Amino acid sequence: KSPAPSVRGFCVGDSLTLVWQAGGLMMYNAPFPCDPQLWQRFLETCQGRDESPGAVLRDLVRREVQRHARRSARSDEVIDEQLLVRLRASVAESLVNARNWEQAQAALHLRGLAYVAAGGGLNLIDPETGEVLCKGSQVGPGYMDLVRRFGTGFPGHARPGLAALALAAVQAKPSARKTSRTDRAPLSTISASSSSLQL
Repeated sequence: KSPAPSVRGFCVGDSLTLVWQAGGLMMYNAPFPCDPQLWQRFLETCQGRDESPGAVLRDLVRREVQRHARRSARSDEVIDEQLLVRLRASVAESLVNARNWEQAQAALHLRGLAYVAAGGGLNLIDPETGEVLCKGSQVGPGYMDLVRRFGTGFPGHARPGLAALALAAVQAKPSARKTSRTDRAPLSTISASSSSLQL
């Protein structure tokens, strides 16, 4: 048998095949079908950057994955914004005639929504799946505003002290206005005092 051609390959760390070609020149074989001239220019570029072809290809793969992730994130943001627009409209319609929490929840349920207590506020959920859609304050009045509107905290809320603070602030405001009015001297008294000074 004639001896095998003097070309032998072995895998290096970057998973590309390094071969000995005629004249002892080391070359990387393309790991995929590629135009020879284009591949040669790629190898020359790598050599000029003092990087192995495998390292450059790994960097290109990483960048492409990141680019795709950014595009997907932008698409998700658009979808989320469209969802928030619909939720804002649904919440506004649900609250327009609601006078208490029960009426608000009933109106939300008609639209496939519901409030649930969460931390120091409320989340808006899909009552059928329990999926949290967003924070209540993202698409409607904040929790404290609703407490002041309905005159009580959300039923079963884990932090009833927040509602007490909101209601205490509402009760304090009329008292402050009343005190400031009583502290003022009647206009007739001021006029009489001014007349006596002129005499």
